[in-house]
Amino acid sequence: QAAGIAMDAPAGDETSNETEATSAGSRYDNNSFLQGFQQSIITNISAMQQLVDSRDLNTMLDLQATIVVKERLIEADYFAHLNTDPDNLGLAAERLESARSWDTFFGKGQKQLTLDATSLSGACIARLAEAEERLQYVALFYPLALDDARRDLDRAYTESRAGARSHITPEADDASNASGSTAQLASTSAANSTLCIFHASKAKAQADVILGVLGADEQQVQRILAEKLSLARDAVAQQGAQGAFPVLGYSYYEYASDLADEDQYLALLYAEYALELSGLQEYLPHEPAAHLHHIDLRTYLPLGFAFLLGAAATLLYVQLSEDFKPGRPRREPRPAGKKR
Repeated sequence: QAAGIAMDAPAGDETSNETEATSAGSRYDNNSFLQGFQQSIITNISAMQQLVDSRDLNTMLDLQATIVVKERLIEADYFAHLNTDPDNLGLAAERLESARSWDTFFGKGQKQLTLDATSLSGACIARLAEAEERLQYVALFYPLALDDARRDLDRAYTESRAGARSHITPEADDASNASGSTAQLASTSAANSTLCIFHASKAKAQADVILGVLGADEQQVQRILAEKLSLARDAVAQQGAQGAFPVLGYSYYEYASDLADEDQYLALLYAEYALELSGLQEYLPHEPAAHLHHIDLRTYLPLGFAFLLGAAATLLYVQLSEDFKPGRPRREPRPAGKKR
C-alpha cells in the first residue's frame, strides 16, 4: 500500500503543476493584453494631443470645444499612466472617447474671432487678474473656503507661465526651420492660454458663489440659484444668437438645471461656471454682431446628455475608489463644505 501511495503521488503533482502552469499562462495573457491596451490608449492620447495643439482657433465654439478636449485628454493620460488596472484603463478609454465626441464640434462655429496666441494670452492675463482679485477679497472672510479655487487658479498660473515660455520665438539661421518652430510654439502657447482661461474662470466662479451666499438661508439660496440659472440661460442664448454659441457654458447650465433639486449648492456652482464660460467673448477681440438670429437650445440637448453621462461615470468611479485623491485631474471644484 505504501508503494501504491508513493506511485500515485507523482500523478497528483503533475496535475497540480499543469493547473498552475495554465493559471500562470492565463495571468500572463491577461497582463499582456492589458499592457497592450494601455499602450494603445497612450498612443492615441498623444496623437490627439498633437492634433489639437496644431490647429488654429477661429470661433468661440473652437475655443470651448478645445478646452474640453484638452481637459479630457489630460484626465485620460493620467488614468492611463496609473497602472494596468482594468478600472483605470476603462476610465482612461472613456475619457478619450469623450474627448473625441467633443472634438466633433471643432470647426462648426459661425462667428469669427481673433484667437491667436497673443489675444488668448491677453484673455488669460485678464481672467487671472479678475480671479486673483476676487479670491483675495473672499479670503478676508473665509480663507479656508478657497482651497479648490486656489488650486484652479494655481493651475491657471502654471498654464500661463508655460504659454509665455512657448511664446518666445527662438533665433535660427534657417528661415524655414525658424518659421516652423515659431508656428509650433505659437500653437503650444495658444493651447496653454485656453486652459489658463478655463481654470481662472472656474476659480473666479467659485469665489463668486461664496460671496453670493454669505449670510443667506436655504430659501434665499433657492432664489439665488433660480436667478443664476435664468441669467446663465440668457447669457447662453444671447451668445448663441450672435453666432458664438458657448457650448461649454451651455453644458454647465444643463448640469446645474439637473442638479437644482438634488444639490442646490453644487447647482449654484455650475450655474456660475455657465455664466463665466458664456461671457468669454468680451475678453477677446471681435467684430460687433451685424444681426441676431434665433437659436433653439433644444438643438444641443444631446450634448448636455452626453456631458451628464461623462460626469456621472466619473462620479461613480470616484465614489467607488477608496484611494482616489482630491486634486487629481477629474475632481470638480465645489463650494465650501460641499463634496461632489
